[in-house]
Amino acid sequence: MRIGLATIFLGSQIAGLASAQEQTIVPDPLPTVVMDPWDGAGPPAMGTIKGQGDGDTITWTTFDFSVGAFDASAWATRENEGRGPERLSILGYTTWDSKTGRILIRAGVPGYEPGTYLAEVLIVDADLDAPRVMGMVTMEVTTFRQDADRDSYGDFKAQARGTLCSVQDAADCFPASFVINTRLQYGF
Repeated sequence: MRIGLATIFLGSQIAGLASAQEQTIVPDPLPTVVMDPWDGAGPPAMGTIKGQGDGDTITWTTFDFSVGAFDASAWATRENEGRGPERLSILGYTTWDSKTGRILIRAGVPGYEPGTYLAEVLIVDADLDAPRVMGMVTMEVTTFRQDADRDSYGDFKAQARGTLCSVQDAADCFPASFVINTRLQYGF
């Protein structure tokens, strides 16, 4: 049984289905993301991840859960309490309070610089360590910028392409592509 992005989201409404031959993300001009002012109805949105794969299209949203702490769903930080390599992690949600059908993109990003990186993509539910779908993508980062020297927020823009597979059936794979346009929280 083939799985597609829509199947992963357990009944999410998916609009604009395209055939596999027509699948190409043509990025909109990507303006700098301005975080929404907090209105008390969930955390402020930081940006989006738009994905296509196996004829399905979905948009995930990144959020700033931090409210004064380090807890955004899109972040860049050094591992091992600031002594290790730089890492990028972007966790997108279908809705801010849903644990179903989240996407997690992780990559090593030396120097927090634009460039080409190999990234891991996981489709997860409540347990981040138990993905339902996973794969590797080539990520072309066009913007990787902190607001000011050592500031805790910045902008990130990238496109990625690769293959995702079901964890249950490794033969059940499909090509996928993503456009990422989000604010990041930086840890030091």
